[in-house]
Parts: sequence; C-alpha cells; structure tokens
Amino acid sequence: MPSGKNYNSIYEEMYSKLNPAQKAAVDQIDGPVMVVAGPGTGKTQTISLRIANILKQTQLNPQNILCLTFTDSAVNTMRSRLLGMIGTEAYGVRIMTFHSFCNEVILSYPERFSEFGNNISPLNEVDRFKIFSSLLEQLPYNSSLRPFGNSDTYLFEIPGIISGYKKDNISIETISAEIKINSDFFQKASPLFLELHNIHYTKLNETVFTQLVNNLQNLGFGDFAFVNYIIQLRQDYKEEKFTKLRNQIFNEFSSGFSIEITKKQLELVELFKKYQMTLKEIGKYDYDDMIISVVNKFKTDKELLAIFQEKYQYILVDEYQDTNNSQNEVLASLGSFWIDPNIFVVGDDDQSIFRFQGASIENMIFFYNNYLSKIKVVSLIQNYRSQQLILDSARAVIANNGMQVNEQIRGLSKELVADHQEYEQKKISIIEYKEPMQESFDIAERIKSLLGFGVKGSQIAVIYRDNVDAILIKEALKSKGISFRLEKGENALDHIEIKKLVNFFNYLINPEDEQSLFAILNYDFLEFNKLDLLKIFNHFAKERLTSYFQLIQDKEKLAEIGVIDINQFTTFAQKIIQWKSDIYNYDALIYFNKIIRESGFLAYSLNRPDYTVIISKISRVYNELKMLLDDKTEYNLVDFIKDLAIYNKYRIDLADKITGSDDINAVRLMTVHGAKGQEYEHVFIIRCQSKKWGDSPGRNRIKLPFGLLKNQFVSEEDDEERRLFYVAMTRAKYDLTISYSKFSTKQTNQQPSRFIKEIPEDKITFTSLIPNLETENSNQVAIIENATKETYSDDAKEILNNLVSGLKLNVSQLIAYRKCPRCFYFNNILKVPSLKNKASSFGSAVHTALYNFAQMKKEGKLQTEDEFISSFVYSLKSERLEEADFLDSLEKGEHILRDYFEKKIGEMPATSNNEVNFRNMDIQVAGIPITGKVDRIDFLDPNQIKLRVVDYKTGNPDNSAPRLSITNMGDYLLQLYFYKLLIENSSSYKGKVIDGQIEFIEMSKKTNSYQSKLIELTPDGTNLVVELIKDVYSKILKLDFSEYNKDSFYKCQTEEYHYINWLF
Repeated sequence: MPSGKNYNSIYEEMYSKLNPAQKAAVDQIDGPVMVVAGPGTGKTQTISLRIANILKQTQLNPQNILCLTFTDSAVNTMRSRLLGMIGTEAYGVRIMTFHSFCNEVILSYPERFSEFGNNISPLNEVDRFKIFSSLLEQLPYNSSLRPFGNSDTYLFEIPGIISGYKKDNISIETISAEIKINSDFFQKASPLFLELHNIHYTKLNETVFTQLVNNLQNLGFGDFAFVNYIIQLRQDYKEEKFTKLRNQIFNEFSSGFSIEITKKQLELVELFKKYQMTLKEIGKYDYDDMIISVVNKFKTDKELLAIFQEKYQYILVDEYQDTNNSQNEVLASLGSFWIDPNIFVVGDDDQSIFRFQGASIENMIFFYNNYLSKIKVVSLIQNYRSQQLILDSARAVIANNGMQVNEQIRGLSKELVADHQEYEQKKISIIEYKEPMQESFDIAERIKSLLGFGVKGSQIAVIYRDNVDAILIKEALKSKGISFRLEKGENALDHIEIKKLVNFFNYLINPEDEQSLFAILNYDFLEFNKLDLLKIFNHFAKERLTSYFQLIQDKEKLAEIGVIDINQFTTFAQKIIQWKSDIYNYDALIYFNKIIRESGFLAYSLNRPDYTVIISKISRVYNELKMLLDDKTEYNLVDFIKDLAIYNKYRIDLADKITGSDDINAVRLMTVHGAKGQEYEHVFIIRCQSKKWGDSPGRNRIKLPFGLLKNQFVSEEDDEERRLFYVAMTRAKYDLTISYSKFSTKQTNQQPSRFIKEIPEDKITFTSLIPNLETENSNQVAIIENATKETYSDDAKEILNNLVSGLKLNVSQLIAYRKCPRCFYFNNILKVPSLKNKASSFGSAVHTALYNFAQMKKEGKLQTEDEFISSFVYSLKSERLEEADFLDSLEKGEHILRDYFEKKIGEMPATSNNEVNFRNMDIQVAGIPITGKVDRIDFLDPNQIKLRVVDYKTGNPDNSAPRLSITNMGDYLLQLYFYKLLIENSSSYKGKVIDGQIEFIEMSKKTNSYQSKLIELTPDGTNLVVELIKDVYSKILKLDFSEYNKDSFYKCQTEEYHYINWLF
C-alpha cells in the first residue's frame, strides 16, 4: 500500500463491511476462483478489494495484475474504486477491455503479427458497412441475399452473423463443411419428417419418436446437432403431449432446412471470403480479427504466450458471463502454464444478455470444469438493492430457464436475500391497458404523482425492450411537463434539428435535389414567411414546375404570385450559389462553422429552451468530423456528408452521453441493455407483451447451419429474453410496475408476456384499467394528437382548399394517406418533385410490356419472345435510372419475362380489356370522385355480366400475405376492391366484379412455381372500402395532414417531411 493517506485503514474499514461470502472471495488470492454474483450483491466492490488485497499480501508490482472487462465505462468505474482504496497505485493496475488487451499484445510485438503489416489499421463501422454494401451490390440480381429493389435487406444481419462466426473462432472451412452436412440431412431426412407430419394425432406415441431418432441415426446423422435437439425435446416433454412435440419438431425442421436456406448459407460463406479478402486489400482489420489473431498466435507462438503469462501473475475478469468463445480462449491461454492459475472470474449466468455479441454462458461451466480439482466457488447472495418480494419474484421467473449454472455446480445457491429489511414488502404491480397510448399516459400520470410526493426523478426509471418503445412515453411525459433523460444517450443524428442541418449540407453537395430544397425552405431557422411559402408551393403544384431553386430566384414571378418578402428568397438563393462554390475552397471544419453561422442555424439553436441538448448534438457531429479528418488522408466535408448518409441508412450511432433534460433529477428512460448495472427506487417496465418480451419468432432471417453455433434453438431464444426480463426486474429497489396493452397501435390483439405469468400470484397485484381509462385517456390522446394542430390562417386555408378541391381519389393516394397523411400532403397535394425508385420503374416497364403483348393478342397478332423482351427494354430505357440500377433491372427483367413468356403468357385471354384508364370519366362513390387505371378486366361469361379484375405484381409473391389480409385490409386487397368500385360505378361496364386476381410475374422462390391469388370480393369487404374512402376523403377536405407514420419497420421514403414545421 502507498504511503501518505492511510490507505491501510481505508482498506480495513471497507473490508470490515463485507459479508462472509465477499470476504471469502477477497481473501482467496491464489488459484482459480469463480464468484457467482447475483444483481445488487456488491461484485464491483469485491473485485476492487481483492485487487487491493493482492497488493497488500504480496510484493507484486501493480502492473502485473490484469483486470479484464467489457466496456470503457466499466474500466473507469473499476479504476475509480481502486483510487479510493489504494491511491495512485491504481493507475499501475492493467484494467482494460478484452479488445484493448489484444491491441496491446499486437502493438507490443508487431513483428509477430505479420498479417497486420506495418500500416494496417482498424476498420471503422462506416467503412465496414460500405464494404458489405458494395459486396452485396456485386451479387447477381437473383441472389438470395440481395432481393431486387432492396439490396440492403440483409445488410444489418450479415455483419452480425460474420462477427458471430469470428467471435466463436469458426473458420470458413468449418462453416462450409457444416452447410454440406445440413444439406445432406435435408435431402436424406425430408421423407422421414414428412411422414411424421402426416401421422394422425391419435397414432402418435413414444415409439414414433424413438423410431424417428433411430432412422436418423441409421442414415448416419447420430451425432448431428438437430438429432440431439430432437432427443432433448423428447426428454423435456415429460407429459404425453405428442401432438405438440410433433409440431415443434416438424416446424423446426421446416424453418431450418430447405434448398433456399442452403443457397443463402453458401452465398454468405462466399461473402465472408470476399469480406476478408477486401480487408486484406485495403490494409484494414476489424476488432474480431484482432482477438482471433491473438488467440491463434498464443496457440502457435509459445514464446509470446510465455511473455504475457509471466507478465500477468494475477488475472481478474468482470462480467464473465458475457465472454464469447474467442475471449474465453484468450483467458484459457494465459492460464495454461499453471495447473491452478491465479484467475478470478465474476459473473452471473442469469444476467447474460449479450448473446447477440457472442456471449456464451457455457463459458462459466467450462471454467468450473477446467479447474475442477482446484477451483474455489463463491456465491454472493446477499442483495443490497431490492426488497425481498422483488427478489423472490425475479427468481421465480428466471428459474424457468433451461440452462443454469447452479444446476451444474453442486451446492451452489442463487436464492438472493434482501439486506434492506426496512423496505415494505410491496407487491409487484401488473397493469393491463387497452393500447400503448393509454399505457404511456397513465404511466406518465403515475410518475407525476410520485414526483408530487417528493420522489426524485433520478430515482424513477422507465425500462423498455427496444428504443422504438420510448417514443410514446417521451411524448406523454412532455405533455405533462415532466423532465426526462435517456440515460445511455441518443444518436445525435436522430435529433430533429440535426436531421435538418445534415439535410442542409446534403443539398449543398447535391444541388439537383429539389426534394431536399423543399424541406429546407420550410425550416424554422431560415424564418421564411409561411404564407409566402404556400404561395410558392401552390404555384409550383398548379403549373407542374420542376425547380424550386429557379422559382425563388425569379423576382418577377414571385411578385406575380403575390409573395410579400421577395428579397428574402432571392438573397437566400444567392447565398446558396455562394455556399455551393465555397464548399471546395474552405477547410472542412472552417466551412462547417461558416454554414451553421451564416445560415442562422447556430443562433436559432442557442435561442431555443433546449439549446444545451442541441449544442451537444452539434458538437458530437463536429467532433466526428474532426476525428475522421485526423484519421483519413484526402478526406473532406463532401466525404463526411456522404458518410453521414451511411450513418443514417445503416443506423450507426453518433451517441451523445445524455439526451433530454440536463436536470440531474430528471426521470430516466432506457432500454433493458442500457439498464444493466443501474438501480432505482421506482421502476416501470413497459410494453410487456408477448413477441416483444419472449415468444419471439426469431430476429434472424438468415438461418445458420445447425451445429455451428451454440444456443441456436427457439427455446434458448426465450431463455435470453427471460434473462433480459430478470435484469429489468432486478433494477428496482422498492417499487416495481410491469405493464402491457391488450391491443397494438393498429388495434391488433396482443397477449401479455409469458414472463408475467411466471411471477407467483401471491406476489402481485393485478389491475385492468381498460374500462376506467377509456374516457380519461381518450382525452389525453387527443391532447397529444392535437399538440401540433394549429388553426390555418384564412389565406392559407384558401390556398390549400383550392389545392384539394376537385381531387379525384385514386387507390395509390388512398394507400399513401392511410400510411402517412403528412407525406401524402407533400407528395400528392403540394406535389414535391421526386423520382420513382428502382422497383417502381421496373414495375412500370414490365406492365408496359404486358400491355403491348395483350393488345397485339387482342388484335389477332402474337409477339415473339424477342419482341416481348424488346418492348420491356424500350420501356425501361425511358425510366430515369442510374446505370447500375438500369443494368440490374435489365438482367432481372429479361430473365423473369422469358420464363413468364414460356410458361404463363399463353394463359392471357384475348378478349380482356387491358390498362383500362378511368381518368376522364365522372365516377363517384358515396358522392366522392374516384379514378384510376386497371391492369386487366376479364369477362367470365359471354354477356359480360360477371367480371374479374386482375392486377399484375412484380414483387416477391412469398411476402404477399399481409398485403392480402382482410383483417387490416392489406394494400393488394384494397386495390382489388377499389377497382371493383371503379368498374361498377362507371358507365362503361354493366356487369358486376365478382372476384379479383393478383397475378405475380415472378415465380415463388419457396415453391418454384407461379402464384395467382384469386379472391372473392364480398359486399362486406366492399362496404369496408367505401367507408375507408369516405373517411380519408373527408380528412383530406378538412386539411387533416398532421399525423405521420411512426412504424419503425415500414418507414416512409420521404421521412424528412415528418419534422418539417409545415403548418402555415
């Protein structure tokens, strides 16, 4: 211990406060030790005191102690604790993350890591996504990993899978071998599983499943992971629930094995190879490579390993349950010289919640078994955080998990005992709501009540499963004037004002982007007169102009349409010209500062009530620019703006430390992953419904080969989810509330999480607030929905009413409004210019080719295959596509249309009417004018009394089910009913449309066949669509465009319109 301050007495005082189990862990400084530490049991203090005790009991230099953890914040916390115990010697102790340690190994002996070379550097996340995006773009159009029209479908999943392979140190050769085994298993075992599926439930018995396993073993798959899984399942089904067992086995087989799955797996292996080759070519390595290189080098370079074994006499690992296989191999290598190495690990398998990062709780079992003869196991069960009822309830939930360390280690207890006996034994409150908006407002009201009773906001936490779950609770808290902060910070690029700033810069480097300029003209910081803007937009829409920029430079035209402040617009246009020319003439940092000042953005931000938050976000973006400028040669602001688009597209965080109020007593909002290590007096766990917490259908769309990774089956998915729920529960000291809604925001039924049902009934109070809150919360909902609704000025109303008057509603507009009224307003009323996307352009070209063929057939002429394809190519060339998109569309179109010509086009009737346009007809439904164009109308009888409406689709038929759903009136079904109304209310047709058909031009990848969906169009369905038309048209005439799409999955293509201050 150092001299000066009496650190010995500090140590003794802290040591004296330890409980017997903690003292046992601190005292045992030699040999392998595993501490199983439940939540709130003081593990960080125990680790810190053990380090202090090692220095106290030995003559060891602090630099010979290695303490490994997982985050920089954990490193800082540990060092801070040590500083208070041992003073400046704490700086000598090597406390670092696994990545930092491996980086130290490589940098200390670069000559031994020739694969990294002298100039090689780590890959940042932006460049990582760039590489994967580029590799996906190079795949052929029919690749399973690159669906046409959205090559990024799997972009977020693939890097994680490859990272998982690396974390488990699985080679490309091993993956390829497992894929072959899986493929062989599918081909040879399929008849057996089909036979199992067809057995009548009355004939299912134990013998059936025994025979299945025997047959699979006879085929040579006795050691295959899926066969072992079946054996385990059979053991788990203790009661004779044979039908359920059969269904689970068959469903797992069907979802895990197929020709398409094998194709994806093989393509992923090739992508993995190309990714590694690309890294080598550009002189980069990713962080997983760094750990794997150290693992492999320790295996082959015994001299290097000996250097670090000698250097680090004592090794401690915090959060050991979160180690992945590669990290565990690093630890095993460091301890391999001794039979009983001085390795001290602390973990809790019940809190292993980072499986998506490769964490494996089996490592705790491995550690125990590896040092079985010498290991000392200590269980910390005295809890210094929560009251006993919370601990007992959490234990009841987590006890349902399949794999637990205490089942593998004899005598290990994990029954936590509350130290805080003074706490009232308050039961856990379970609250049922009707829907999420009501849930959010009532939770906010309860928080307001707690604050009124003097509870500090910093002792109240709202915990949720995913970031998207915070949207409504934030709005509810704001509406009640309650300050809050997102404890783990928020992506700076998600802040509305930063989105505006980024879009402003983006326009300066993309001057043809009229869509961005439209949004910019609406930004508050530019202070344009809103009525002037509306006059400009009205003129633009009426005259069908193409350039806002040309219009705002034209003084005469601005005067003609009645713009008041003409000078403001023309001056801004001149500034734009100057800023565009300056972008290449200034240093990037100087230019950034210049724009935020000259545009008025900085002054606007400083004058807002939340200026500290916005300035913090600006600084975060600015610092990222500085870092990239320092890191890369020949990097400029244009590169940075392009990179920010990648940050946004691929959800790469520029995380700020804290988001929301800077009040230290603000209510805390956080995901369950962000809540790890935290504690609060009052905890609300929200949105606790099934499929969000447990019973997840699985988050990965690329099935991995069975036998390759651990924890691969559905039941273990739920184990992970249950551990998350356990962590959330054990954040609460005294008061825990768990809530869920019976219906989603789209009014679909929801079930409470199965984990709620696992809490013993005698430990909860259940309240259903659906009847009581119906009226009260509908009023609260109105408050939040109307928060941004303002009365239009008379002048604005006149202009807008002029724009919507006489609107003929088509089905595309109906669908667009239903999805997002805000985007509908900009795209369909103000008619902001935008280009069709790749999929739409492709669809238009295919429709044209089909129409040309049908018309010629109707005239008694038949196109040849080449003529049919030429018609498509000619039409495609008229679409405005970038060269890469054009070539991709051309390749796909030629392939699918030749197939369609050969196998399907002969079925096209010669008597049908094709591309029937109702644009010039006066058609009304319930007094509402409607219009549209129908792909095909078939006559089902000679008198043309029975009709069929046919709509061609170029999308994937395998994903069509939701769009044909009658429950929510899917888009495809809505189209058919809308066309039925058009036809039956027109003067051109006397018959009735009895059914509709969706005709897919591309074959199903699942069945390798063409799909046509024939649907009876019923009176009930027709009435539903009529009511929908009436509702939407009424809202359009009322200028009701305030709502916008909040669906995180089906995002709007023009999402930037959501944060425009669009009211005039």
